[in-house]
Amino acid sequence: MPLFTVSQLDQFGIISDKPAHTLPANAFSGGINVKFTGGAARKVQGYQAVLGTLSTAPNFLRYMYDQLCYCGAAAVYTVKNGTHYEITRTNSGANMVYDGGMNDYDSTKPWWTLGNGWSINTGTCKAHCSGSQGAVSRLSQNVNVIQGRSYLVSFTISNYSAGSLTPKVGGVAGTARSANGTFTETITATAITDTLLALEANATFAGDVTSITCSQTQSAYNASANLGWNGDALGGVGYLNNGIDAPQMWNPLSQSTRLDNLAQWPPGTTIRSLRFFKSFLIGIFPTKGGIAFPQVIKWSHPTEPGQVPVSWDVGDASKLAGETVIDETGSALVEGLPLRDQFIAYKDDQIWSLTYVGPPYIWKVAPVVKSVGLLATNCVAMVEGQHYCMSRDDLYMFDGHNATSLLTGRNRAWLEEKIDPDNGQRAFVSVNRNEREVWFCFPERSSSWCSMALTYNYAHNTWGIRELPNVSSMSEV
Repeated sequence: MPLFTVSQLDQFGIISDKPAHTLPANAFSGGINVKFTGGAARKVQGYQAVLGTLSTAPNFLRYMYDQLCYCGAAAVYTVKNGTHYEITRTNSGANMVYDGGMNDYDSTKPWWTLGNGWSINTGTCKAHCSGSQGAVSRLSQNVNVIQGRSYLVSFTISNYSAGSLTPKVGGVAGTARSANGTFTETITATAITDTLLALEANATFAGDVTSITCSQTQSAYNASANLGWNGDALGGVGYLNNGIDAPQMWNPLSQSTRLDNLAQWPPGTTIRSLRFFKSFLIGIFPTKGGIAFPQVIKWSHPTEPGQVPVSWDVGDASKLAGETVIDETGSALVEGLPLRDQFIAYKDDQIWSLTYVGPPYIWKVAPVVKSVGLLATNCVAMVEGQHYCMSRDDLYMFDGHNATSLLTGRNRAWLEEKIDPDNGQRAFVSVNRNEREVWFCFPERSSSWCSMALTYNYAHNTWGIRELPNVSSMSEV
């Protein structure tokens, strides 16, 4: 067999979706732990421990200025000059009850579930139990009680005339109350039967209830593997969010400063993703009182450098805080990220833009691309004024106007075959700027965490493939 020289090995990289015999001589039909740069095919380097012993298993990493922050299920740490510092909040969790003052009840979106005999009067800002229920009946809200946690519960009874009212957390009962007054107690959710906060009236209880609050007494977080963490720094303040606890602020950004529940954040509300654009903080996909609003985006009043937003109150006409619905197909919002003069909102099947126009409308909201969306939170990264994104069935580049597939005719079928359908929500996109690569990291089939990455060299438009040691996050370098 004659020998011949193959040059420009960085021209095509790996193209796995076409038969090998149809490829140019300098293209590869497969490979592992390989990249293509400098005219050659090169073996990738391995991994090296650089942070020492971690204090918690991380599922999110982020450099915030000169410190690397890593977040686990219950705790958050930062690393500076090789030393690990815990920055988990020291106070208890934020109030988990939405509309505990009974002034925003909406029967079309019932964050309060009313049993027999219960009604809500938003004029008097009280829930009323008539005494006609004839059996045990509950006023309840889903606050996502976690088994084993302890909760501080408070409520006020007025106009009492008969019976008793018992608070329950996750089905675990507190003390029955049979009088007017404000009552506060701690209930530990031992063997829970649900995730509710409930005020359970007996068959004859009659009276009014208001000022209901419930907060976790422990400082530990409750992050889940599938939602993970997200966040970044804005104006010298760090922000972190896990979709279950109240968003966290890190102010100032110092290893000696602990996180705290975000000031002025509305009680009983969580969000899937917390981002920023200009001087606004933006919350994507809120849940209020256990009711999900997957098409809603919230934004704060603009904040000054070194400060946190003074308001998220959409009803305060003196502030610019607000929210809007982005809905055309009924699909859910997934993530958002700034792109030059726009904030790009990714749904699971569409891309929308928010352009700042100022009061009274604040944003011009418009669809941009209706054929592709995003797979999960943290599945988009910005490089040189472009977004690199992972959708349910493609990897693409978005320039603010068009979404251009990076996989079509190259590695789309390979990715669809490899990615695990059950754990795809744990995928993420990261950037190795030194090597000019975007890493699309995902769990292979039967893998719980990201065990493989398609690496795209945006300088040479070539693909490589490398194995990962079951990672949950990656910090940009």
